[in-house]
Amino acid sequence: MFFIPRKNFPYFKTIAQSEMRAINRSAVLEYLRLAGCASRTELSEELNISMPTVMRIVDQLIKNGFVRSTGRIQGSMGPSRELLELNMAENLVVGIDFKGNHVDGVIASIGGQILHESHEAENGAKESDNFHRLKDFIDRMLQMSQEYSARILGVAVAIPGIVDKQNGVVTHAPSLQWKQFPLIERLKNHVSLPVVIENDVNLAALGEYWFGKGTGTRNMVMISIGTGIGAGIIMEGRLYRGNSYSSGEIGYFLPGTEYLDARYPEFGALETLASEKGIVERAVKKMQVKGIKQAEKIDVDYVLKALNNSEDWAVDLFSQTVDCLSL
Repeated sequence: MFFIPRKNFPYFKTIAQSEMRAINRSAVLEYLRLAGCASRTELSEELNISMPTVMRIVDQLIKNGFVRSTGRIQGSMGPSRELLELNMAENLVVGIDFKGNHVDGVIASIGGQILHESHEAENGAKESDNFHRLKDFIDRMLQMSQEYSARILGVAVAIPGIVDKQNGVVTHAPSLQWKQFPLIERLKNHVSLPVVIENDVNLAALGEYWFGKGTGTRNMVMISIGTGIGAGIIMEGRLYRGNSYSSGEIGYFLPGTEYLDARYPEFGALETLASEKGIVERAVKKMQVKGIKQAEKIDVDYVLKALNNSEDWAVDLFSQTVDCLSL
């Protein structure tokens, strides 16, 4: 008899009953968000979930205040049916986009309606400074949320770097000077609500997939150009993070063989050329070589203005930038 060593067994993925309940619950909530309202029968038929399961899920969602009745509709045959909708007015979330040089925050309903926006521009010098900036900003947003007669379900924080979601650790975020930073653990001491952290471009990709250019598709890639360069990848309707949560770190791509055998300890090779920071640094060098008098402040807006004015050095710079991104 021939035996296959256990280490060579294929990887079998099973799912627990609790996970299946959570998946079905999410499917019901997402369907109601997209459809606006639906009956239990429609949920059962469209989601291919048994009616008893739908009834248990809906009853629990109503009890917990996430779903409410919005009237009844008369069926073509048989009795009328109760219509259900998301209870958006009574369930809010706080979303925060935390960057090295600014932080943005919103208070929104679970249906995506934005009720309040805040923006602060400030640079944090050190790892601890940046954490205190984030903590204080969350405190101000939660204070602001008290103006609404609704509960806050939790806080989501977008981080410009690699996020280990399983352990709640920011593995690497150069603009924040965070490496292996235990963000969730640190925030638990200050925030009593559930906190979710995720890579900023991953969240932006989900936003486009749910509400923007990605609606109606199952697969998409979003590329974001800012202080660094990142990508958010949606495959078969799900966010793809990769084996080490770094699938979208395309800023480390090498634009050519001349970039081999070089170290990039913070920002990657592509980012040194085509990110906002890279564009500005290359602009300064080009102006120096051409002997062009430089303004006091050179930023991306300054370079874009020069491009709009068809200045040769800016046209050349952006042509090279587009080539890098195209590759």
